This record gives sequence, C-alpha cells and structure tokens, in this order.
Amino acid sequence: QWDSSHERQDLKRVSKKQSKRQLTIKPRTLPSLHMTYFFCGKVLEDMTSDELHLWNAMVRERLLEYNNANDATSSSDGEYTLQFKGLKLFPPNKHYLIVAMFEPSSKLYGLYEELCNLAMSEKPSHHHHFSDTMGDESKYLFPLLAELTKSQHEKRNQNKENSPSWVAHVTLGNLSGGNGEDVKRLHSWLEDYKYQ
Repeated sequence: QWDSSHERQDLKRVSKKQSKRQLTIKPRTLPSLHMTYFFCGKVLEDMTSDELHLWNAMVRERLLEYNNANDATSSSDGEYTLQFKGLKLFPPNKHYLIVAMFEPSSKLYGLYEELCNLAMSEKPSHHHHFSDTMGDESKYLFPLLAELTKSQHEKRNQNKENSPSWVAHVTLGNLSGGNGEDVKRLHSWLEDYKYQ
C-alpha cells in the first residue's frame, strides 16, 4: 500500500513557498478604511487640556469663518469634493501599500492649508515676553502640532518639489510576497491604466 502523506507534505511546503513568493494584496477591512484629512499622530495625546480646548475652539471658529466666507462667493466649481484619480502604490519609492488617490477641490485643499496655518499659529507678542520668563521657549501656541506640521511639509518637499502638502488617499491594502520585479510590473500597470 502506497503512503502519500510525505508527498502531500512536500506539496504543502512547495505551495507555501510559492505563495510567499507570489505578489499578493492583503485588503484592509471595511471598517478600517479612512482618509486622514489633517494628521495629528499622537500629538493630541501629549497636549495639555488647555491646549486641546484652545485648538478645538480655534478649529471650530476657523471652519465657520472659512465656510461663511466661501458661501458668500460660492460657485459650482467651489464645492468641497474629491475626484477619484486612480490606484497607486504608496509611499513613493517604497511601494508596500496600494491606495486610492483623489484630487481635492480647491476649497477642500484651501481649508487644509488653513488648518496647517492654524497648527503653526504663533503666540501673541505680549505672550512671548511672559512665556520667556516662565521658561517656555516655543513661539507657537501649539508647539507639538507646529513641529509635526512643519516636519510633514519638509518630508513632502524632500520627495518632490512643489508636492502638495496633503495627498488625499485611502489605503486599500498591503502588498506582500513577490519580488522587486513583480512590484515594478504592478506599479507600471497601475500608472498606465486608464480609468473611465
């Protein structure tokens, strides 16, 4: 009688090796899909309660101001919209994620820039003298947020001149397995694909 258990184990090992070598996409779960509009990382956890309350109040005020100002000059092309551009491997030069890319409307991008400016707000000049005597050397209202926002801008500018501060995208999945050539082929295919 012939025992095929060894052959089955060998086939399983070969199959596992091939699946590890094969480029696959591990999709994100539906509840985990999101788009980050303004990245705060873990900075909010490290801010004082006074800073958080002030940040919250200033963001709400800025949103109202921005919305009211844009309502007065509303036009059909000035809506807060995202236009699907395509799928892409991300981040640049690393390519371990597949993301859906979007083109934000000018209003949406403008509001993002407003939030960046808000994060980098400087303390009023009378506050500088008081804070210097108290040992607080930061000139920013939200030092941690300002540092993170500046860092984000610098990273993007290093990658590409005049690259947008905010890259509107949703991560759909992680790439695993495969080799460099597989990733290059997928990257090329995604770049050349024409969406209708």
